[in-house]
Amino acid sequence: MDNLIMEEIEVLQAIFQDDIAFDPELLWLTYFVNKTLALEIFLDENYPIVMPQFKVHFGEEKFTEEKIIAFANEHVGSQMLYDLIVYFKEIVEEEIKKTPVISNKANVLCSFFLKGSCKFANKCHNLHTENKKEITENKKETIENKKEPTEKLTFKKFTDTESEKEKKKPMKTAINVINRILWDESLPAENFIVGYIDRFTGIKEKKFTDFSWEDIASVDDFVSLAIPKHRIQYFKYRTAKVWDKTVRLDKIFNSTGD
Repeated sequence: MDNLIMEEIEVLQAIFQDDIAFDPELLWLTYFVNKTLALEIFLDENYPIVMPQFKVHFGEEKFTEEKIIAFANEHVGSQMLYDLIVYFKEIVEEEIKKTPVISNKANVLCSFFLKGSCKFANKCHNLHTENKKEITENKKETIENKKEPTEKLTFKKFTDTESEKEKKKPMKTAINVINRILWDESLPAENFIVGYIDRFTGIKEKKFTDFSWEDIASVDDFVSLAIPKHRIQYFKYRTAKVWDKTVRLDKIFNSTGD
């Protein structure tokens, strides 16, 4: 297995901890939102040149997988796992917000309450009351609710026009920022700071010019400082952040449109 893949997995495990499971033999990564919501990512040996395959356990799976695949297509050639997981979390959170909260309180009198032996108190799904009028009113309310047409929960499928408006623009990657700083003479490299994840100490900052930006496989670790690009979290110009992938900030290219 490629060392770069393993390094990327280790970073994810440090960030998401028990929410990440990885099988190194199958190159099978799973991110768990909870016991029923998950994103499975099947890596190819030639990742990130070859896009991963996906299996979604959430909502309208085909619709969500299409969004994940489209997102991944935009990032082929660079480490994308962290951004994929964050994007999946955003989809889940948006859909959960649309889900109506349905009360599971039954309109059935608790027989254990009448005997004085219900152990669930206010958490009991059945009614705790000796008031016959209240029981009757609750039954009437239940019948009325059954008569009302229930609104079916559906996930909105965007038309091409809507998706263009509402889908987030793909953000320029850390590699794009590095190349811009290296080749754009109007951006003095010595004024830039790189914030990155150290596997042992967390977020660290170093001057941009302290790093070797060649292919990491060709860098001598004893002579030069080099890191995998997916560990980069942000860039600062002097003291101000100008690119931060965790909050989709991009003042270098303005690729997010913010």
